[in-house]
Amino acid sequence: MATSATTNRFAHDAPAWTLPASRWDTIFAWTVLLIAALVWRTSFFGNPDFHVDEEFYALVADRMWHGALPYVDIWDRKPIGLFLIYAAVRPFSGESLIGVQIFALFCAWATAGTIWTMARRYVAPLLALFPAILYLFWLGVFGGFNAQSPVFYNLPMALAALLCLRAGDRGDRARIVRLGAGAMALVGIAIQIKYTAVFEGLFLGLWLIWLHLRAHRPAAAALGPAALWCGLALGPTLAVAAVYAMLGHWAAFADANFTSIFLRARLDEDYLFNLQAFILFAGLPLFIVSLVSLVGHLFLERPRHRDCAFLVGWFVAAMCGFTAIGNFYDHYALPLLPPLLVIAARIFGSRLSATALFIVLAGWAMKWWIPNPAAATVRSRATITRLADEAKPYLAHGPMFVWDGPSILYVATGAAPPTRFAYPDHLSNLVEKDALGIDTGAEMRRILALRPAVIFSSSRKIIPDYNPVTSRMIQSALARDYVEIDRQPEGWRYRDYILYVRRDLPKQHP
Repeated sequence: MATSATTNRFAHDAPAWTLPASRWDTIFAWTVLLIAALVWRTSFFGNPDFHVDEEFYALVADRMWHGALPYVDIWDRKPIGLFLIYAAVRPFSGESLIGVQIFALFCAWATAGTIWTMARRYVAPLLALFPAILYLFWLGVFGGFNAQSPVFYNLPMALAALLCLRAGDRGDRARIVRLGAGAMALVGIAIQIKYTAVFEGLFLGLWLIWLHLRAHRPAAAALGPAALWCGLALGPTLAVAAVYAMLGHWAAFADANFTSIFLRARLDEDYLFNLQAFILFAGLPLFIVSLVSLVGHLFLERPRHRDCAFLVGWFVAAMCGFTAIGNFYDHYALPLLPPLLVIAARIFGSRLSATALFIVLAGWAMKWWIPNPAAATVRSRATITRLADEAKPYLAHGPMFVWDGPSILYVATGAAPPTRFAYPDHLSNLVEKDALGIDTGAEMRRILALRPAVIFSSSRKIIPDYNPVTSRMIQSALARDYVEIDRQPEGWRYRDYILYVRRDLPKQHP
């Protein structure tokens, strides 16, 4: 690589976008990114209890393989595209999440590669690696080191943004229509992984319409392409809705996907404040660097002012998705990373400053990483295996119910949940009390009337407030009818999982 051509790629006397990346630059960049992704993510592989969300998605996928229909037989708010991802890799996962963790690694790597491709518009090929690698670093700051939904939908959204940038490079109407169609098809995929992607998709669609109008055509000529782009973006969601309507489950689909989210109560204000403070403080260095780089876009790269407007608009749209729901968690900030890092790319314009800045930003990101993930993975696997083995002999005497614990235990034991609201938060969290379309107290009475042979709880809650009605009911039942037979530490050592068995059952040995 130590050639004069490579050395010239670090030059600043010519605009960066006039220095094309060679095939070897591309191979080198994507290889480095793959190695980085493997190094930083494989220690989480095989952890069945990394996060309550992800193991629940794995449970939904498992029940789909047993014939369950999402929203009807097992309930959640996520678009079916996310469940289809988990279901597609379910046969490769056994009792863990290894299949989806590998796919998430691929998506993280491909998103970083897309960021590198966009960063190449502003800096030399090797320097563009810095913001791309930082994407892999910063995923760990906001809970993206495993298989949260933004890890998947950041990829089609970043690809769509890349196509929109390229669509504006030449005032060619046919090119705009063609690349816009590809971008909006990718947006349609992203929306079916997480609905908040619609904000970014709306911005990209408006950007494409603006590009088309600038191509010296009558405004009416944009109606056809706009209708095409809108259809491609909304097509997957409309197709899923149509299938549920034909199956007679439109009401269940509409409630889960579009209505119930607005019925949730607001999270505890202190809890939300602490989350906001964490996201702002943890992300502050990247926010500052992006702002400084934005000034560079405005004053030093005048031919690229259009790119500047696009990147700012993309970031604002991602921010709208982040804040739209009201209640939020740290991983909701993950969609901010691709636009922020592409905006920041220009500041990595020289080897010395880029290296120093990379060290600072990477070091800051590592400060927020989960410590000793490999050890936590080993502990999680041991805990889930032991609890599942201990519970299995009792399942001949009644169902198993996870009140507050790892829903992956349903998968590990092969037990069917006794309720379609199998995500523990749905019945335990005060936020969900009036948002499920049912009386949560009545649902808890129904579950307890089944006389579960096994109930799992925990020594410490991870939500701000329990649902007082369902909590009193479960605690009363545990005190009256159940006996604790084991407790095992969560992999992250935050709490213990407690295994309760119905008091009248003889002691079983796994």
